[in-house]
Amino acid sequence: MKAVERLEPGDVRVDGEVSRYQHYLDFHRRRIEVTLNKLREMGARRLVEVGSHPWIMTAALIDDPDFEVCATVSAEEVSRWPDDIDMTTRYYDFETARGNSARILNYSANVERRRFALSEPRSSVKWWSTSSAPRM
Repeated sequence: MKAVERLEPGDVRVDGEVSRYQHYLDFHRRRIEVTLNKLREMGARRLVEVGSHPWIMTAALIDDPDFEVCATVSAEEVSRWPDDIDMTTRYYDFETARGNSARILNYSANVERRRFALSEPRSSVKWWSTSSAPRM
């Protein structure tokens, strides 16, 4: 049986594969903290996270007992972006460096050009990107 690789801060295991995001976490740590605090102030609980790659914000939400991630929305990596890519869904299994885990449905679509319905009940939608994150 293969030994399970230990996760360090900034690591996220998605579907069994470890991704290292320490540099990204170091750079965006304050923005992530501000975002989590703002969501608390708003009374958000059940979240749909939009713009969820890389998975470091998703991991922060999984690690925080105040929140439940109902779904994520992102465009899966494609080599050539047509104007209208199909909307697809798939589940991802997450494990954070803190040992928390979650199974989350990801909607993959070009959100700028396609409308689609989310089936998960939610209290808030959190749009996360480096350009729309709170400025420090």
